[in-house]
Amino acid sequence: MALTGNRGGAGPFPLVEGKAEVAMSKQYECLVPGCQWHTQADDPAEIVRRAADHLRNVHAEGTVRPEMVERIKQRIHEENQPVAG
Repeated sequence: MALTGNRGGAGPFPLVEGKAEVAMSKQYECLVPGCQWHTQADDPAEIVRRAADHLRNVHAEGTVRPEMVERIKQRIHEENQPVAG
């Protein structure tokens, strides 16, 4: 499940002096080639949890190894910023 924020200025990001407050959301795209799944959250630990669940449930990874968790952490980035390495 991908979570998205409101881009229109109403809703969860209230307007302050004519500008929308911007949550410093983190984003992650699945590391499996060709998979379009992605997620966002403020907490990197939540992204790691979601990504591990995704790997187990969609890509049949029985065990999410520590090195996979490290790769997930390396690929977490600020929303609208490029993915590192």
